[in-house]
Amino acid sequence: MYKALVIGCGNIGALYDFNNGEIQTHVKALHLNPRFSLSIFDNDKDLAKKISRKYACETVEMLDDETLQSFDCISICTPTRTHAGFILKAMKSGVRLIICEKPISNESSELEEIKGLYDEIGKRIVVNYCRMFLPAYHQLRDFISRLLKNEKLTNIEVR
Repeated sequence: MYKALVIGCGNIGALYDFNNGEIQTHVKALHLNPRFSLSIFDNDKDLAKKISRKYACETVEMLDDETLQSFDCISICTPTRTHAGFILKAMKSGVRLIICEKPISNESSELEEIKGLYDEIGKRIVVNYCRMFLPAYHQLRDFISRLLKNEKLTNIEVR
């Protein structure tokens, strides 16, 4: 089992699908995956408690190095201005997989710092870029749907 931490319980972190059956957030996706043990952190303690009750997950009170070291994976779902700081802290703490909402930063100096540390220690960083509103996404979805009517789908690779 992997230990996952979602930092930020706002819309993309936990609220978009809080009252529906869809899976649109990091918290719900990780909660529903039996390979993950989920914890959450949010500066808004009342929101964190609300999310924790809904998904029966642990609430982390502080994000120090020792706490971060205990996680295999973190999802950063906070305002853009905070992304770089959380990424750097997680990288230095040894988190194996870092998922971050787009953009990583609006500051080139922060991006250079992340790249420098990445080149040095090589942690895996994934940037979540949702494409569901792009026309090309709908074209691809429709193409795959047409294929599935006549063929069995065994693999998809997107680059």
